[in-house]
Amino acid sequence: LRAFATIYAGWGVGMSYYTTKAYQNAGYKSANDFVQRSYLPAFENADANDLLAQIRTWKNANISLRESEKNFQRALQGIKANVLLMPCDTDRYFTIEASQHEAEVLTRRNTDDARVVTMFRPIQSTSGHRAGDPHRPELTAELDHIQTNVHELLL
Repeated sequence: LRAFATIYAGWGVGMSYYTTKAYQNAGYKSANDFVQRSYLPAFENADANDLLAQIRTWKNANISLRESEKNFQRALQGIKANVLLMPCDTDRYFTIEASQHEAEVLTRRNTDDARVVTMFRPIQSTSGHRAGDPHRPELTAELDHIQTNVHELLL
């Protein structure tokens, strides 16, 4: 579990979180202090089998597996709901480039409803993947960005 937490600490926030010492804004003295007091406790009581299942899901999740041709773009174009893509500009899981491509494909989808929209609204933050879960006090700008865009989507 320590190994998982330590590795995840390198992916959960963007590289700039460490290089700009953004962890200090959250009350941590050093990168090591951040990992020791944030990531290690977060995973110390985790069930290792749950984490393995999560990794398998990440590895195998692919919406194109639902259709016979296994075509990712066609699978995206089959989505009939409104979509709000909000990757963080420093996210190492959902990159800006990949999300921008998905937004372009979704924008070209054929729907019978002209009200179906695709919104691409990246979060600007050094917090990487964590920016999408802004319950921490230092992430108020990220929270405001998310709330504003979700509100716009729902109107």
